[in-house]
Amino acid sequence: MAAPKAALASVIDKYFPDDDKIWKKLAAWAKDKGLFTPTARQFLYKVGESCSPLGGWELTPKQKAWACSLFAEAVKEGFLYEAGIDWLIAKIGRADGPQ
Repeated sequence: MAAPKAALASVIDKYFPDDDKIWKKLAAWAKDKGLFTPTARQFLYKVGESCSPLGGWELTPKQKAWACSLFAEAVKEGFLYEAGIDWLIAKIGRADGPQ
């Protein structure tokens, strides 16, 4: 079932969460649930740092794709029940802004 995960990763890429807190929350949630490798969880935390105003660096396209893939897997495992979707609603609202 790679297609649904790929489609979800595509949506996450389009509305990429730029709030450092959501990525750091994801890293902690994944650790609590025993999901992903320690390297992947550390990477998710670093993604959060990159989104921080003090981050000072941007993700490469390969890093962003990995982040989206991990986020999509976490969503399939129930992460949105924990994190909510306010971040997504805000991103869609900004993307759809005044025409």
